[in-house]
Amino acid sequence: MPKTINSVTHFLALLALWTAVTSQSAASEQLENLLESHARGGWPNFFSKIERGEDITIAYLGGSITAQPGWRPKTVEYFRKKYPNIKFTEINAAITGTNSTLGVARIQRDILDYGPDLIFIEFAVNDGAGQLSQKTFEGMVRKTLANDITTDMCFVYTATIHQVDHLLEGRYQPSAEVMEVVAEHYQIPTIHMVVKVAQLLKAGKLNFVAPLPPDGSGMIDGKIVFSPDGAHPYPETGHELYLEAILRSLPAMENAALLPKREIPPPLAEGHWEEMKLIPIDEITVSSGWKKLSPSSSRLAEQFSTFMPAVWMAETPGASMEFTFCGSVVGLYGVKGPDVGRLRVQIDDQDPFDTTFFYVSSNPYRHFLKPLILADDLPPGKHHVKIQIDPEPIDKVTMFADRNVDLDDTSVFEKQRTYIGDIIINGDLVKE
Repeated sequence: MPKTINSVTHFLALLALWTAVTSQSAASEQLENLLESHARGGWPNFFSKIERGEDITIAYLGGSITAQPGWRPKTVEYFRKKYPNIKFTEINAAITGTNSTLGVARIQRDILDYGPDLIFIEFAVNDGAGQLSQKTFEGMVRKTLANDITTDMCFVYTATIHQVDHLLEGRYQPSAEVMEVVAEHYQIPTIHMVVKVAQLLKAGKLNFVAPLPPDGSGMIDGKIVFSPDGAHPYPETGHELYLEAILRSLPAMENAALLPKREIPPPLAEGHWEEMKLIPIDEITVSSGWKKLSPSSSRLAEQFSTFMPAVWMAETPGASMEFTFCGSVVGLYGVKGPDVGRLRVQIDDQDPFDTTFFYVSSNPYRHFLKPLILADDLPPGKHHVKIQIDPEPIDKVTMFADRNVDLDDTSVFEKQRTYIGDIIINGDLVKE
């Protein structure tokens, strides 16, 4: 081979190596400079009430990470110890496996009706990165400010082992970037609780996934053990890091509270979900075959009574419910579980379609609260919706087998029920 070709090959190899090294160096520098929090408008109401010695209510809206005995109760306990003369009331409105689509629909009933002073909102793990999240987060902010302009808010970001890769590259994950757009427009404070976690991971001082050692140290080979599954931090370690991120952000939140009085700016875009709401099944027409479950006699109704005051169940093929609404988005708030079947839905004169609350990506024997959006881009105006129990059963056992899930008992999967608590609409129910 000619010497010149050897020289070119050697040069290209060196260039590739230099590019890789400089890229890694740039990413490390970006991570070190990545902001953990943005105070923006701060928490003026929260700190003013503390200064006056008044009672304070703190609300938490999010998914399973917020539902854990972690950063949520740890922050409340911190405030109680720091301000012992003030009564702090906690509203835990976190529901496992849910995102901002349901959050915007239930924020009024589960949080705003209780008059919170500060609301933490956490959905970065379960949300996507598109316009839908922008619509839902803008809806939550506008709904909150319209309810009480003095209510303070804070978006907090968590991350899974897959999402943390974005932080290692020196930027927020896509879902958090979408939320930052809304936060900037409305001057909502944000805290990314995983920035320090990513820095420790990059420095070789943290294991994102590892068993918790029995000695209580929370460390293996000098590294902090963060989580058992790449998503849900250990309360003893990972959630402590989340708490520390919030505490580091508090001085800026208090100083920013000196900004001028808050106003509601024009929306970022039309089509936001400010009018998203839950309509109890009691307010619509249901046929025979539907039964309202009582918490006193139904274990399922009792289990979800905090967030779903009434649960309706049907399993007879053809049993129906129907309603008319004026708006552009419609869905159902119900229950996912092993005994759930299929629904047939018709909106206006469109072709009917099948859907279900059942899916196989979680514990096969547990029930979970879930939203089911039926349509999110209807033309604004009046629409009629009819929902029926579909006679065609779901072959759940085969679905689990296809995912290599071992089942101990398959009898429960033979049932084909539907549990619904509320209708979800972005608009208003039309009384007929």
